[in-house]
Amino acid sequence: AALKSQIQDNQTQLRITAAPYSSHRHNDYFNITLWANGLELLGDVGYTHTVYRPYASTPVYHNTVVVDHTPHQIYVGKQKQIDGRLNRHISGAMPLAMDIARTDFQFVQYASSHIFRKVKNARRTVALVEIDKNNSYAVDFFDFEGSGRTYDYFLHGNPDWDCVEPQEK
Repeated sequence: AALKSQIQDNQTQLRITAAPYSSHRHNDYFNITLWANGLELLGDVGYTHTVYRPYASTPVYHNTVVVDHTPHQIYVGKQKQIDGRLNRHISGAMPLAMDIARTDFQFVQYASSHIFRKVKNARRTVALVEIDKNNSYAVDFFDFEGSGRTYDYFLHGNPDWDCVEPQEK
């Protein structure tokens, strides 16, 4: 889902990835990206062509949560043959609530009961609030019900920016 401010010159966009695993092949459920003032502020490493590219498909390199240091569950259930091809039940999240029609306040909430191994119900709610014609801000909430012990919340800046200065030899 994409939340977009109505600011014309410097539109803010907040996007969330929650769809079932597909040809995208990244383990990035509940991933968000944020664009504002013509810049990618929270980026998706999967679309960078820097030294970080080999790590692009893991949840740690996305703007999401990892529970108990384990990857998200991509496939759930048993494998099945459909039309002569191997198919598996594919995990993902479903939208619970959404309002993207308004211009001053937009939100979307996704939920899943099987993305995380020790979490029965996981929800992520993101909102975009437009203050005036030049300013807006994003809000992000996670809600988990389950027995996970460690919840790591990852947010990454623009992956195309150099974050560390090279050291002299």
